[in-house]
Amino acid sequence: MAPNLRARIPDFTPPRTCVFCGGGPLTEEHIWAQWLRDLDNGRRWLRHEHKTFHDGAWRVRRVWNGDVSTSTIRCVCARCNNGWMSSLQERSRPFLAPLILGQWPQMSDWAVRSLAVWIIMFSMVYEFRDRKTMAISFDERDQFRRIRDPTMNWRIWIGRIDARQWRGKTVHIGTGLFNFESYQSKAYLLQDPPMNMQTTTAVFGKLLFHSYYVSPSLPRFKLNPFGNDLAMIWPPRDAKLAPSGWPARILRDEHAERVAVAIPNIIRALGPDIDLSRPSMDIRLPGDLA
Repeated sequence: MAPNLRARIPDFTPPRTCVFCGGGPLTEEHIWAQWLRDLDNGRRWLRHEHKTFHDGAWRVRRVWNGDVSTSTIRCVCARCNNGWMSSLQERSRPFLAPLILGQWPQMSDWAVRSLAVWIIMFSMVYEFRDRKTMAISFDERDQFRRIRDPTMNWRIWIGRIDARQWRGKTVHIGTGLFNFESYQSKAYLLQDPPMNMQTTTAVFGKLLFHSYYVSPSLPRFKLNPFGNDLAMIWPPRDAKLAPSGWPARILRDEHAERVAVAIPNIIRALGPDIDLSRPSMDIRLPGDLA
């Protein structure tokens, strides 16, 4: 077994049908909703980039001139965009807004689940920034559309941050974890193996969030490389999260960089020792982001 380390040619072309229901016609989905942009005091970014991580270094794949806060992705239909997706935005808004503003109140189980659902929806849409890094299957997106609840193959963390360069930034990393011996011909290795893991890291206002997804076909990795610097909100550890349970540390740009690559780096390092036949693996790691 080994992680896929091959460079990929990025694919910025939009899908032809809705990535959640398979319908159409497609509409432009804003990466950041208008109410989120208003919360961040109308801050604007004049240049933003799409990057991939390969062989231990960032590679800039595409540069957009213009404001990232008004950037869109064409991948969902009007029915989904204006229906259940809009409902999830409104569901999460009362709990997301205080965190963006730097306020960390006590939250109920419903509030925490609502945050996790919004972060998962964001991650699913953002994958289509570059389709070659997409790890989540259509069946799982369709299931999410129907149940609108997190599943156990996701891990979600949030943390406090005072960012400069990372403000409004998102980094998505797709990883392919597979067993070479499982392929019937070497010719298959000349193609791009499928992605089956992803991480999405984003900063908006005073909030950093990080999602980690692993395909149901892989072991569920039990890992938390962030110590007490980030709070894991999914799977939930407590029915309620009180202010005393939130991270005390305020992170900076350099910490966000470490968060973004932490899990992919762990998987790369452990690659030869991962047994894909096991239903789960408990990977315990010490420390914080240092």
